Order: sequence, then C-alpha cells, then structure tokens
Amino acid sequence: MTDRTFSTTDLLDRDFARREPEFRFSGHSQADWSQWRTGLLEALRTVFGDIPGPGAPPAFEVIETFESERHIRRKIVYETRHDVPVPAWLCIPRDIDGPAPGVLCIHGHGPHGKDALVDAAAAGPGLPFAAALADQGCVTLAPDHAVAPHMIAALTANTTEKASDAFVRAVFDSYAPIFDAHLMDTLDYRAPAAMRESVDRVAGVRKFPLALDLGSGSGLVAEAFQGRIDIFHGADLSANMMAEARRKDLYAELHETELSNFLTTAGAEAYDIVLAGDVFIYLGALEEVFGGVAK
Repeated sequence: MTDRTFSTTDLLDRDFARREPEFRFSGHSQADWSQWRTGLLEALRTVFGDIPGPGAPPAFEVIETFESERHIRRKIVYETRHDVPVPAWLCIPRDIDGPAPGVLCIHGHGPHGKDALVDAAAAGPGLPFAAALADQGCVTLAPDHAVAPHMIAALTANTTEKASDAFVRAVFDSYAPIFDAHLMDTLDYRAPAAMRESVDRVAGVRKFPLALDLGSGSGLVAEAFQGRIDIFHGADLSANMMAEARRKDLYAELHETELSNFLTTAGAEAYDIVLAGDVFIYLGALEEVFGGVAK
C-alpha cells in the first residue's frame, strides 16, 4: 500500500510546488516593476474591491510615558474605527529632527503581546526590536494585533499552549451580533442539544440546583438546559457575547474572565454540574481547567 500522509503542511507544500505564482515579479527594471505593480493592484481590486484612500489621522490618547536614554516610549490607544480601540506602544528617538523612518512592529504569539517588542524582560529569549529600532533612529509602532500572530502561528505550525486571550476576545466580540443566527440557522449547530441529550441519558430525572457554564458565550448551552438546571453562572472572555447572553436573562451571574484564572480565583462556590460547549479547542492544555473544576 502506498504510504499516506495526513499532514496539512505537506499537502500545501506539494500543491504550491505544482503551481506557478501568477504575480511573481521576474523583471529587471523600474519599468518592469511599474507594469507588474499595476497588474497586481488590478487583481487585488478584483478580489477586494477598491483600495481605500488615505483617511484622517486616527484619534489617539497617551496613557503613559516612559523615558530611556535613547528613546521615549508612550503607551497609547488609537481607534481604527469609532468602535475599535487599539492599544499600542509608540517609540520615538530622543534625537529626532525632522522626518524619520517609520516601522510597524507586529508582535508574536505569546502571553506578553506588544510588550515583548519594547521590554527585554517580556521578550524572554527574543529581541525587543521595536525599542532597538527606536534606539537606531526609527519611529516604531507596536500595536496589539490579536488575530495576525495567531494566524501566523497556525500557518507556520507553531503549536502554542492555547489561543491567546486577545485573539479569542477579538474573534467573538466581532462575531457576537450574528453568532446565534449563523450557528443555528446556517450551520445547524447541535452541540448544546447533544450535551443536553447526554446529560438526560446519564442523570435520568435528576435536576441540578447550580451550574457553571465555561465559555458561556451567548447562552446557547443555558437555553438547551432550561428545566434541568435552576441557576446558571457563566464565564467568558468576550464582553459582546456576554451582552447577548444578558438579553436572554438566563444567568444569575456572568463573569468576563479567562477560564483557568476564574477557576483558580473563584470562591468556595460548589457547583452541581460544570458544562463546557466548544470552548476547549481554544485552551489546548486542559490540566489547569480540570484541576480548577476538581477543586
């Protein structure tokens, strides 16, 4: 039998090797580059629509300022849209006089986010290159970009212990307004119903006075368990998802928190049942969660 591989990376590598990149630049002159660029932009417009023109400078607020020997570091928050605040570090060389090179610094996938780009202690074995470039005369901006580092880690097979809190929060805050309709109507989502069927089969007619819903989201699990559980507490990272759950008035308490941290710091509340619907895929390592539940 022919050896089979189930590696997605190998599959993508083989597929890429069979294809000739349509827009690879192979010219040698400025004129060649200009012609290639025009064709590339037209192709991008076909896929994405018109490219937005320059907008007004984003409004920003300086939260803190730190001074070092060779640059000034400011913690700022700016808005890319009226409802999307972005925290960032802005590093400005001390001896700047007129225009200077600007560098956008994207952080990797890790617990420290943008801080790893400006703080040697947070960078660990890495280089805080936003600060280092500022020392060399560049103005650097290091925003918290929740989604890009996660996708880069996934594409490069860089397995992390869990999805970052910022990534989970960003995904579900934006997903919240259409979450229920998309899952229930489009995807025919049945996980909460399947959980209820399993509990009914195992527990018989028993009712549970108090339940904890881990990754409670918009409240689909609580909806599925109506009549079986008297009081629900929920824990979730996404404020927007919890706002959807509050509209349903199903939870006595909702906690905006990371689950492991909640289970570690929660009081001596004794839950009769702990439920988790489609949340463990974002955690990966489950030892802390199960340890907290057992406590």
